[in-house]
Amino acid sequence: MLFHTIDFAAFFGAVVLLYGLLRGPWLLMALTAASYFFYGYIQPYYVVLLFLLTLSDYVIGLVAGRFRARWHGVLVSFIVNFGALAYFKYANFGLDSARAALDLLGFHLEMPRVDVVLPIGISFHIFQSFAYVMDVLYGRVAPCRSFIHYALYVSWFPQLVAGPIERPGHLLPQLAAIGESQAGFTARLPHAVRLFAEGWIRKMAADVLSTSADAFFDAPAAASTSDAVFGIVAFGLQIYGDFSGYSRMAQGASHALGVDLVENFDRPYAARSFREFWRRWHISLSTWFRDYVYFPLGGNRKGPVRERANILATMLLSGLWHGAGWTFLLWGAMHGALMLLESVSRGFWQRAPAALTRPLVWFAVFLAWVPFRAADFDSVLACYRALGHGGWTPPSLGFLFGAGVVVLVDLLRVPLTAPAPAHAAGWRGWAWVGRGALWAAAGVAVALLTHVFWGAAEKAFIYFRF
Repeated sequence: MLFHTIDFAAFFGAVVLLYGLLRGPWLLMALTAASYFFYGYIQPYYVVLLFLLTLSDYVIGLVAGRFRARWHGVLVSFIVNFGALAYFKYANFGLDSARAALDLLGFHLEMPRVDVVLPIGISFHIFQSFAYVMDVLYGRVAPCRSFIHYALYVSWFPQLVAGPIERPGHLLPQLAAIGESQAGFTARLPHAVRLFAEGWIRKMAADVLSTSADAFFDAPAAASTSDAVFGIVAFGLQIYGDFSGYSRMAQGASHALGVDLVENFDRPYAARSFREFWRRWHISLSTWFRDYVYFPLGGNRKGPVRERANILATMLLSGLWHGAGWTFLLWGAMHGALMLLESVSRGFWQRAPAALTRPLVWFAVFLAWVPFRAADFDSVLACYRALGHGGWTPPSLGFLFGAGVVVLVDLLRVPLTAPAPAHAAGWRGWAWVGRGALWAAAGVAVALLTHVFWGAAEKAFIYFRF
């Protein structure tokens, strides 16, 4: 179910009605049922998988924590969660890679194919569930005694299929107290509308940019240099607008119900270094890999050589998380190499002015988007070759519009935390409501423009497939 559809509007209206009518355990059960309905709207058969993975980690958190079987619990949770992820997401990639390797060695074997559809958002809810097990078994949070409470934590519908990836210490207490937030619904609504409208505008701009990106990446051999430049930049802005748009809409819907999600993007293209870029881009995933991969590997505590090896390993795993393909590993390796380059030239990045470092980050990050978007290695090479084809034509109106909207919204973005008191009265209260109405009106205006000039259709979010 897409946020920017009539279906979601009807669904959210029903959720708000239940939110206002029910109390106590009945409210938690209703919200959990609604979240499962939301997840199963497109793929109803995978609701069972979500339930089983949730039940597994719930039991592990209770049993392993009670008997202090920390490593046993982590191991079982790892096998269950990442075994499921490996089967649904990486099985065919592993089989194809094994067949290719055997072919190189002269062994020609037929490998089977796993005929499954990738469950939407499986990488997100598995990471969120595994984080709970790790935090419980390492004593960071107490085990959740209520299965319904824990099931709602894993399946909370605003962020279930594409994040932000929440931590138990942040989300569980808010869900436990969700009944206490009912009285503040109308006061929160204007800010929730602002957040949702900002995300909607970002998504529409991303969909307009997709035309320029698709035109280049679908036929790079025939592209001119300008087509290549605008196509690559279009995709870099498209994926940012698309993903940050989803995050903002999720934050808006969740805020209306009294649950605040973590920030996921903080103007990443304003970064002055590659490390800073990853502190601003997909923050919930970056911090997940930092806390559950980089730090356990030793972080920077065992000397510079080990630190750089840990950085590279973390970035390779991050690339593999995004997709089952060698191009995603290449994307992760490129970002790992950029961070290693920064590590060995740290003095330059600390002293150089932003007017120099920001363009360098843009140049490298946008070039790295090529393997992320391209279908295979041949396409990656064709895209890079296109930069040297020559020829220059002005960018399309769609490119200018989409890029301008993404940049403008980034400059005017809504703060995640409400900046004014929710109980503001008089003219301040009207201004509070007016800001929400203004963003909603801006969303309607952008929607009309995109439909009139580009006939923008409802497109799924890019990160749904991860």
